[in-house]
Parts: sequence; C-alpha cells; structure tokens
Amino acid sequence: QSYSTDHQNRDYLKELKKSLRRASDSHFDQILLCGDLNLPNIDWSNGTAISGDSLHNVFAKMLKDNFMWQMVDFPTRGNNILYLICTTIPDKVTNIIGFDGILSTDHKLISFDLNLWISRKPKIKRVVYNFKKGDWDGLNETLCHIPWDMCFVPNDIDSSCSNWCDLFTLAIDAHIPKCLIKNVHNHPWIDTDLLSLLRQKNIMRKKANKTGSVNDTIKFQNLRKSIKQLIRKKKKEHACKLKESIVENPKRFWSFVKSSTRDSASPHFLRDGQVFIIDRAAKANKLNCFFHSVFSPKENFIQQLNTESTSSTFTQLTEIQLTISEVVKILKGLDPNKACGPDNIPGMLLVKTANAIAPSLCRLFNQSLSEGYVPLSWKSANITPVHKKDDPTLAMNYRPISLLCIISKVLERRIFNHCFPFFKSHIHNLQHGFIQGRSTVTQLLTVYHDMLDTLASGQEVDVIHLDFSKAFDKVSHNLLLNKLNGHGIGGPLLQWFDSYLSHRCQRVMLEGEFSDWL
Repeated sequence: QSYSTDHQNRDYLKELKKSLRRASDSHFDQILLCGDLNLPNIDWSNGTAISGDSLHNVFAKMLKDNFMWQMVDFPTRGNNILYLICTTIPDKVTNIIGFDGILSTDHKLISFDLNLWISRKPKIKRVVYNFKKGDWDGLNETLCHIPWDMCFVPNDIDSSCSNWCDLFTLAIDAHIPKCLIKNVHNHPWIDTDLLSLLRQKNIMRKKANKTGSVNDTIKFQNLRKSIKQLIRKKKKEHACKLKESIVENPKRFWSFVKSSTRDSASPHFLRDGQVFIIDRAAKANKLNCFFHSVFSPKENFIQQLNTESTSSTFTQLTEIQLTISEVVKILKGLDPNKACGPDNIPGMLLVKTANAIAPSLCRLFNQSLSEGYVPLSWKSANITPVHKKDDPTLAMNYRPISLLCIISKVLERRIFNHCFPFFKSHIHNLQHGFIQGRSTVTQLLTVYHDMLDTLASGQEVDVIHLDFSKAFDKVSHNLLLNKLNGHGIGGPLLQWFDSYLSHRCQRVMLEGEFSDWL
C-alpha cells in the first residue's frame, strides 16, 4: 500500500521500479500495488499519460513493462482517479466498490475482493517398508541361505559393498511389503480418534458454508469448541507422561520442549543477494553449496606423511580385526527408529536380522579395514538443514545434520571401541567433551569448584571464553591424521582413517527434494 505527494513522486517511482524488478527476478508473478499514487493525468482506458508530464509517462510505462493492470475505473476524488489498484492478476481482483467513509473527507474509500488460494506446503509422499506386515521369519531364513561369498571382490571394497547391499535389498523386498505414506507431521498427542473428529469438523464446516444454515453453523462451532478442549487435554496428558519419563528418556522430553518453543519448519524462501529462491530443489542446492563451502580442500595425506613422526614411546596399532559377536552386539543395540542414510536401509531391518547378516557384514567390515579403504557409499550423507539463529532466509544461518548409512555407523562404533582404550591414557584429565561419563555439567562443576577455591584463598580469578566458529567443519584433516600417526596409529588402519576423511560427498534433503551431490 502506498501514498505519495508530488515532491515525493520522483524518488518513490525509482524505488518502486527497483522493487518490481527484484520481484520479477525472484519469479514473483502475483503482485498487487494499491494506494493513493497522486497521478491523476493518466487515461486508464488505454493506459497512457494525458499530459506530457514525465512522471505520469514513467508510471504508465512501468505498469506496461511489468504486465500490470490498473483496475479502478471510477473517480475517487473529484473527477480524478487517485486511488489505484495495480496488479498482475486482474482476474483475481473482483467487486471493486467506491464509498464514502465515516469521517468527512473528499476521497472515496475503496473495497475489493482478492480471490487467492492460500499456498500450503505440499504433503511429501514417501515409499517406506511396512514392518507390521513383514515376514520376519521368512526374511531371516532367506538371509541365512544367501551365498554371500559371491558378493566379495578381492581388492575392491566398493564392488563388495554394492553387491552386498543389492542382495540384502532383494531379500528385504521379497519379505517386507512397502506402502505409500504422506509426510504429515502431527503432534504426538494427536491420535487416530482426534484425527477422526478433525475430519468430521472439516465436513461440518463445508456443510455450514454451503447451506448457510444457522443450525449447521452452531453444530460446527460446538464441535470445534469440544475438539479444542480435547486437544488441550491430550497435550497436557502427553506433557505429564514426558515429565514422568524424563530420567529414562530425557531426549524425548527436550525434543518436545524444542518443538513447542521453536519453529522447525523449512524456510518458505531463501535470499541470495536481492534474489528470492522459492523452488524447493533450488533452495536445497543453495544450502548445500553453503555447507560445502565451509570445508577446506584436503591435500593427499599419505604422500606428505613423515613416517619418522611416529614416536617410538607409543605402542603401535596398525590393524583391527572384528569378530562376528562384536557385530551382532552392535546391530542388536541399534535404535530401530533411527533415520536411514542414502542407502535407504532402516535400522529396524538391521536389528531384526542381526544374527543372519552379522557373518557377511563382519567379513565386509574386515575387508574394508585390511584394504585401508572406506567404500564411497559409506562416505555419502543426506543433510538435514536446521535453523540455528537470526534471519531464516539466509543459508549462513543454518547448520547441517548429516545422516550416514547406518551400516557405516556400525563399523565406526566398533573401530571407536577398539581405538579408545588405546588412546585413553593419552587424553588429558581436563578433557570433558566426547568422554563417556563426562559432559559440560562435569566441566562446569570442576571450573566452579576451582573458582570458589581460588577466591576463598584471597586470589583473583580471570576467565577467558573462546568460541571457534565452524570449529568441526574447518579442522585440518591432515593435522588429525598426523596426530594419530604420532600416537601410534599406522599401517592399514591409518590408511583407513585417511580414506574415511577423503572424498566425502553430501546432498541436502528439503521438503522431499534433494540437492545435487557435492
């Protein structure tokens, strides 16, 4: 909406022209401009200026250049049309009426209807496994009789991994049916009974709007009121259950708090300078490019490695050999509801078939370790962007959450379990991060105790807080590898770590669309 006086018109039209150009560049095709433009000398029957005044000519030309129509065809002040409705969607603007306002004025007021559908985010349809109808006994029986030996190709872990996944997927598809679901994120307290009532409410609302009956309207309003009360009741009950289970499952409680206090929806658009990005795939690519730009390219570590850098005082760890029992234990301990990675193999399948697939999976892991190479598919990640702070239309204000293949996470866990005891004696006692049994709480307690102790002895305390921006994203992989090598890691295991950190790729998932791989 706008109003402009004579002396403001020239600057106003310049800014308006820039705004319309930005809207066009950003592919906004539904534009509405209305208000008192103070431009009376335009013949709106043909859209041309009556006088030779440059401002009127500029405005008339600007509307034509942007394919906009002026919809008001009656005087709004004296014999002049000052109030204008300019739009690129003239068929959506109806019932334009001029009338006198309550206050005494020489301007007519204007009302009109704007017939637009409210744009809703599309319901993303996904094909998933229907575990409830799965033949688990048949699947495990099939997996036990598959000739897994045919999967393995010597000195080619990528082919071995691909063959294994293909056979596993074929067995799954033969015993576990799939179903199509809509990605509707209802609150956990919205159960099937409540969904049924919500559908009844929508039916009643449509009926009341169609018939115009007072009785139908009252029935709809009463049903709506009772549903609101029921929703509040169920939400309160859900919160009480979470409160009671906070000790056993704190993650579930804090997820509820986060979802209740923060909008986790993906952005409707992203800004790239003056351009607005609306297309879902384009938004995903924009975010992926930003996440990828944070990382520095890694040089070839093995060629740079100084083999003399390994201290002779450290015990050497050059290889790891996994056992079937280790793999079974990790598989059975997986979270069955954990989101899967690019291979689309859910955790539920790995848990339910742990005993059947552990021998072949253990062999696959050991081939990767002996060759000192991580399959490319295990280094590919689906990225979920999460808004971190400030303006949600800027890609720089998002952080990536990586979803790797769950199978690769199983191998990572076993390697960690083998390596951590090896490094434990070298980790400083002041280290609290990423150490089992320690956390920010234990660190704060230690620091607080030291501060009170120091103050009690009459000394001063100075505290310096440091926060490294993108610390994990920008850490030098070569320095990490040299650190491992300097503390006794060598041979195929060091090569495995080098491969693990090299040639990683990612894509962003956003509203059912994927970005390109980077």
